Amino acid sequence: MKLGAVIVASLVLAGCANGPMYWTKPGANLDVFAADHTECARGATIGYGVGSETAYKRCLVAKGWTRIQGRGTGMPDVPYFRGYEGDDEFTGMPPQQLQ
Repeated sequence: MKLGAVIVASLVLAGCANGPMYWTKPGANLDVFAADHTECARGATIGYGVGSETAYKRCLVAKGWTRIQGRGTGMPDVPYFRGYEGDDEFTGMPPQQLQ
C-alpha cells in the first residue's frame, strides 16, 4: 500500500517539474516577438477564432524562434514570450513577455 502512495506522489511531483512552454530568440524583445507573432498568427488563422497551432509554430521557428520550457515555478533565464499553444487560442490573444 505504501509503495503505491510513493509511486503516485513521485508521478505527481514529476508532472509539476515541467512548466509551460515559451519562445525565445537571441536579442529579441517584446516588439520583435509581437511583430513575428502577429504575422505568424495571421498566416495560421483559418477563420475567426480558428487557427492551426502547427502552422503558427512552424512560422515562428522559420523566423529563428526556439521553444524552451520552464521548470516548475522557475522561469527561463533568457528573454521569453508566450504565444499560442493550441488551435483554440486564435482569438486575438496579444503576445506577452513574462519576464
